[in-house]
Amino acid sequence: GLRRDLDARGEMAGVDAFTAKALEIITSPKVREAFDVSQEPKALQERYGPGKRLLQALRLAQAGVPVVTVSVAGTVLPVGDWDTHGKNDGRKFGQFEDYRQRLPVFDKVLHAFITDLYERGLDKNIAVVVWGEFGRTPKINKDGGRDHWAPAGHALIAGGGFKLGQVI
Repeated sequence: GLRRDLDARGEMAGVDAFTAKALEIITSPKVREAFDVSQEPKALQERYGPGKRLLQALRLAQAGVPVVTVSVAGTVLPVGDWDTHGKNDGRKFGQFEDYRQRLPVFDKVLHAFITDLYERGLDKNIAVVVWGEFGRTPKINKDGGRDHWAPAGHALIAGGGFKLGQVI
């Protein structure tokens, strides 16, 4: 409906090339179908569990979408986001207990995604980047957690055709 409406009003002529390309991508039938993960085998869907957004991302990349961003907060994670500092943020349990629940789920889903990327032969063309904006303090805070610490950070990069084992 979006495409039909824009074309009927003549508004497509007024957008720049980047907006036109973005609209072309999101309105294509191939991309629309990529959002439907139910087309994948049931066993594969179950392997992703709560991480169906990553399965969608894989399908979108196969459909030709050049950049896909996935937030794992509220979907892959059992509750909320990663921004915990201890019991001071209204949670029933502390940061470390929280991560003991979250990390195994995250590991399982990320493993499924990267494995599928390689099994489908997409590892040379698609780079997966997982990162946070900063790390955590080396010392435990008064609330039994760790606070933000800009001098530390992390990144995981897979696929992309990069030479393995190199420092980037």
